[in-house]
Amino acid sequence: MIVRQDYDSLVIPFEGKPLAKVFTGLRRVGKSGLLTLARERLERKRENRGRVVAIDMESLDYPFLDSERALARYCLAQTKDKPGILFLDEAQEIPAWQKAVAALLKKGWDVYATGSNAHMLASEHATHLAGRHIEIRVQGLSFAEYLTFAEAHATPLPDLLEDRFLHYARWGGFPGLHAITFAEQSWMQYLDAIQNTVVLRDVVERFQIRQVRLLEDVYVFLMENLGRFSTAKGISDFLRGQKSSASADTVQDYIRALEAAFAVTRVSRYDLRGKRLLERTEKYFAGDLGLRTARRGFHADAIAGILENIVFLELRRRGYQVRVGKLGEREVDFIAEKDGNREYYQVAYRLLDPKTVEREFSVLEAVPDSFPKTVLTLDRIPMKRNGIHHYYLPAWLLGQVN
Repeated sequence: MIVRQDYDSLVIPFEGKPLAKVFTGLRRVGKSGLLTLARERLERKRENRGRVVAIDMESLDYPFLDSERALARYCLAQTKDKPGILFLDEAQEIPAWQKAVAALLKKGWDVYATGSNAHMLASEHATHLAGRHIEIRVQGLSFAEYLTFAEAHATPLPDLLEDRFLHYARWGGFPGLHAITFAEQSWMQYLDAIQNTVVLRDVVERFQIRQVRLLEDVYVFLMENLGRFSTAKGISDFLRGQKSSASADTVQDYIRALEAAFAVTRVSRYDLRGKRLLERTEKYFAGDLGLRTARRGFHADAIAGILENIVFLELRRRGYQVRVGKLGEREVDFIAEKDGNREYYQVAYRLLDPKTVEREFSVLEAVPDSFPKTVLTLDRIPMKRNGIHHYYLPAWLLGQVN
């Protein structure tokens, strides 16, 4: 199994500590793999022999684990009431699992869990884990990881870096793709299966959605409008024009349900002059671009939103809090903040002419502070203007820029 170093570095410092390590994220982005790697790492230590309890709630082996009491009893029975190490995959399938984990932590257990529900650490039962857990948000493969997985699994990729990048932009970062012999039909079938699981199981069933067709219409709208400002009312008005009746409140509820399954992520808008968040108008990005391809295919006319989606996911992967900036009537694509520092990013397809160069650079030049500012495009030749750097996007993703 391929080690994902960035995530390992977040987990290893907390191994053996009285905190639940909870991997959250979209289905099939590799949470179970990270759980397996942690398990194998701990099982190699002699003192852990006989202490490991591994439970996969997606299997059919644990129908009796239907409550927090059943989970706690089962774990303690496996180790004869001694402290153990619990690896719990898809924890949200057990009602009030947080209460059982909190009880095990008090008894000296080391706990690792995964889940694909954003509310699993914010429900009424999650208060039992307050101050007793760390959340590790897992995303699909980065571009660098995509190349590593492709090489390890002999996935055929184009020779040129930009063509490899576009391959990634089309198919997204689900690690399981590389376990399948590459063929467009088979990869599309795999992505479609994930999409159906996320939308139908994780959203329709969990949130008891009645208007499934309307949910799909909202989802398609968001996939078609990556990186564009949207409001619940605007989406409602659009769908009404398409003969799909929906109130703004219902649209908002359905978006929240999609967010809870990590299918989409909402990005707030920040007024750089007024220094305040702006309500109601936000951007939405796909949790993984493979979901967009499964629903809408891959088209050149959508490249701007796709590139923004990739940069957004990469900034989140690097640990930044990300917002969209408003500067008068103009937009800064991303404000990225971490550890008290801030960076600004503009993302474009290509700097085709002086007018495009002016548009992308001038808005960053107008930002009234001296934090780093960067323009990312698919132009290979870097440039610099008034302290603002321009980089080739695939190279930036691979960390190959100074």
